[in-house]
Amino acid sequence: MSSEQTFAERLVETAEHSLIKFVSNGDWMKMEWGDKVKVPSSMLMSVYNSIDMGSVREKLAIRLEDKLVDCILNSLATEIATDVKRVMSTTETREECRSFVRSKIKEIGGCE
Repeated sequence: MSSEQTFAERLVETAEHSLIKFVSNGDWMKMEWGDKVKVPSSMLMSVYNSIDMGSVREKLAIRLEDKLVDCILNSLATEIATDVKRVMSTTETREECRSFVRSKIKEIGGCE
């Protein structure tokens, strides 16, 4: 909030932020515990018993594999970044790498 704002402007801005937070949190539509619809336990058991656990396992395996791949790749990327920073922290090595890259760029560009 800028110091040039009037009290009324700041009040309106604060009220807007409060209203946005109230609506986005879902506070305006909360149900009381006693008002919730009761689902018969026999229906829940029927639905549960109709679940194909083989299909559930297959879907879980796919999702877990994807998650595992992401974790491994993130760990490897972090390790590689750390290693590169360590190697490139030496001025001589950094200049050597730059020289090598420049020569390869010239080769690719046909400048040599």
